[in-house]
Amino acid sequence: MIAEVTKRKKHYQDFGKHKNVSLSKLEVLKHPEIPNTFFIHVNYHIGEGGIYKEKDLLETYVPEEGWQDIQKGMTQLEYGAFLGDLKPTEI
Repeated sequence: MIAEVTKRKKHYQDFGKHKNVSLSKLEVLKHPEIPNTFFIHVNYHIGEGGIYKEKDLLETYVPEEGWQDIQKGMTQLEYGAFLGDLKPTEI
């Protein structure tokens, strides 16, 4: 699983380079209760002299399906509440 998490980090880094976004911080933490589910915390900077932003994602990994974003199927409010209750742990 550590290898998959490393690949996922690289995916975000490569995506950032492609979109002219530099990632100042990228953490992948484990959900303490839901198996194969990871909390991805990204701090990024858009463009030169641009804006700093933060984003929290929650993704699950299933070998047959790859990475899935848990937010799909949830409203922004439900997702925010879900993330608010989350106490991630180091992998």
